[in-house]
Amino acid sequence: MFLSCHSKLTNFLFRGSRNLALHQSPIRYFSSTATGAQTQTTKQTIASPLEFTIPVKAFYIAQKIEHKNFALECFSEFPHRVLQKSSLITFPNKSEPKSSTRVAPSPHVCILSYGSIVMYNCDEDVTKDVLAKISKYCQSPIITPRTETYDLILRSSLDRWFTLGPDYVILNSFSLETIRTITDVLGQTVALQHFEKEVENMLLNFTKLNSEVGSKGHRFFSRPKKDLFQVIAYNNTVLTDVILTLNLLDRPETAWKYSEQSDLWDALRREFDIVDRFKALEFKLSLVSDNCQFFLNMLHSAKSSRLEIIIIILISFEVLMGLSQIFLKSYLPTD
Repeated sequence: MFLSCHSKLTNFLFRGSRNLALHQSPIRYFSSTATGAQTQTTKQTIASPLEFTIPVKAFYIAQKIEHKNFALECFSEFPHRVLQKSSLITFPNKSEPKSSTRVAPSPHVCILSYGSIVMYNCDEDVTKDVLAKISKYCQSPIITPRTETYDLILRSSLDRWFTLGPDYVILNSFSLETIRTITDVLGQTVALQHFEKEVENMLLNFTKLNSEVGSKGHRFFSRPKKDLFQVIAYNNTVLTDVILTLNLLDRPETAWKYSEQSDLWDALRREFDIVDRFKALEFKLSLVSDNCQFFLNMLHSAKSSRLEIIIIILISFEVLMGLSQIFLKSYLPTD
C-alpha cells in the first residue's frame, strides 16, 4: 500500500512540470557536518542580469517529514543546512553558463518538518530524485498531495525591494533570507489547502446526515457514537496542527530580524490570503463542532428515550405482578 501511495504521489506531482533556464544572483551556500552541530558558511557572488525567472514549486505530501535524517542520509554530499524545523539542500548546477556573467542558479530544496517541500529552480530529474528518496521519511503520507506553483522574478533594475503580481513576485536581489521567507509562506499555504479540503469533506458528510435526518426523522439516525467522537478528535487536531505545527500565527525569525523580509512576508501572506483563510477554516471547524454536538445530543436523546421505555415496561410488569398477587389472595380458596 505504501508503494502504491508513493506511485500515485509521483505521478500526481509531475503533471505539467516545466524546465526553465535561469540566471544566478548572489546567494549564500551552507554546508554542515554529519552531526549537523556546526555549519560552515561561504558566500558566492555572481553578477546579476537585468532579469530572469526562478520557478518555485511547493508540495504538501505528508503530515510529518523527518527532514534532518533525510538531508544527512540522502544528500550529505551536497551543501545543506539543517535547522530544528527545516532543512535546506543546494544541488549542483548542471546547466552550462551562457557567459561569464550569465550562470543558471543552483537548485534549492527546502524541507519543512510539518510535511511541505518548496523547490527553487529544480528540473524534473532533481524533483523526482528528491520525492523518490523522501517517501520513506514521511509519516502519514497524503493520498492526494497538494501543490502550489509560483514565479520569482529577479530584476536588478527594479527601483524598490519587491513588487507583487498575479502568481509572481519581482525582486531586485536574492538571498538565503529571501528563500526562507518565501518558503515559510508557500509551505503554509500549500498545507492549508490540505486542511481546507479535509474540513470541507467533513462538512459535506454532515450536510448529507442533516438531509437524512430531515427526510426520515431523528429516529432513523444510526451513526455510531464512536464515529462522532473520531470526528470531534480530528476537528481538534486540525486546529492544533494549523496553529502550533504550521505556526500560522507566528512571525518567522527572518521577518523579525530584517525589515525588508518582514515587508515581503506580510505582502505574501496578504497575496495568499493566509489570515482570511485561517479565519474561514476556524469558522468551518466551529460548524463541524456544532454538528457533532447536535448529533451527539440526538443520540443521547434516543438513548434516554429507550431507557424511559424500558423503565415504563419494568414498572408496568411490577404493577401487574402486584395485581396478580392481590387477585390470587382475594379469590382463590386458602387451606
